[in-house]
Amino acid sequence: MVFSRTLKRAGSSALTVILMMVFSAAQAAPVTAKLDRSSAVVGETVTLILQTTDTDQSLDVDLSVLEADFDVLNRRSETQMSFVNGRQSASVRLVVTLEPKRAGQLEIPALKFPGATSSPLVLNVSAAPQLAPGEAEPVFIEVDIQPEGGPHYVLSQVGLTVRIFYQANLTEAAINPPAPDQATVRLLDEVPYQADRNGERYRVLERRYAIFPERSGTLTIPPMQLTGRLIERPSDRLWQPTVRGRRVRVESAPIALEISPRPAEYTGDYWLPARRIMLSQQISDNEDLHVGEPVTRTVILDAVGLEENMLEEPVWPQIPATRIYPDQPQGISRDDGEWGTRSFAMPLCR
Repeated sequence: MVFSRTLKRAGSSALTVILMMVFSAAQAAPVTAKLDRSSAVVGETVTLILQTTDTDQSLDVDLSVLEADFDVLNRRSETQMSFVNGRQSASVRLVVTLEPKRAGQLEIPALKFPGATSSPLVLNVSAAPQLAPGEAEPVFIEVDIQPEGGPHYVLSQVGLTVRIFYQANLTEAAINPPAPDQATVRLLDEVPYQADRNGERYRVLERRYAIFPERSGTLTIPPMQLTGRLIERPSDRLWQPTVRGRRVRVESAPIALEISPRPAEYTGDYWLPARRIMLSQQISDNEDLHVGEPVTRTVILDAVGLEENMLEEPVWPQIPATRIYPDQPQGISRDDGEWGTRSFAMPLCR
């Protein structure tokens, strides 16, 4: 009898757990999925909204299933509260910005959440419009190397000028900086101006870089990619005042440079591939010197085409019966990258 009652209690408890699970599942709010529009053009972005009224429902979801057909540009979480007829309601949303990778009928599959699954969606994507014959490119990049024909030596400065030409309707523009391997890159300056190309007026953003190759051999500067949004026409929906635009991507051509090692006939201890080097010195208090009083000799090294951290400290001569207390070197590189200066002070006392 005791065993029978124990089985009945166990069965009753299990049934209660099952009923609670079923009841909870029935009460759980679903996760709905929707797109802000059903059609788009390659280069445009769309917004995927995943929403539930169950504030305890996690919207943490793996979006890698979308990467075959979409670039996932951004995701953010939102919580909305509302009061209707004195009753409070809440909802949580996951807002995802997507960019189609190709034209066609693209599917957003059902996404699985803890305890919930969204419905699949379909987005119709059209090819981006082609330029008409003779129509000017709205965005393009020009790249120059200085000196153009070389030679380029290891550790010497290679000038890189990048010009971004764009029309006034380009927004959210961003370009990745040059990123060659085995080289140091420094942005020197950035100058905006306007220019004409093929009868069209463009805004131009010119960036000048200094590149210092660290090894001899082939130095490859990968393509620099510009992304932005091209605003073509305002929206025709009165209730949607924002302006849509299609995203554009343009790339510069890759650049390959042959970097030469230092010449075999160069026999110096330090390799300073500058376009010009100037050496000067200053002596402090060079009049009325007395035994036991210090005097400071400062050697100043100026180099055109090198940065100050590339300038080595000189080898100080030994002076009999003199104590030497070398100071920390001081250096500066001009913002335009044309000039590096380093000074070396050597206090002497006899």
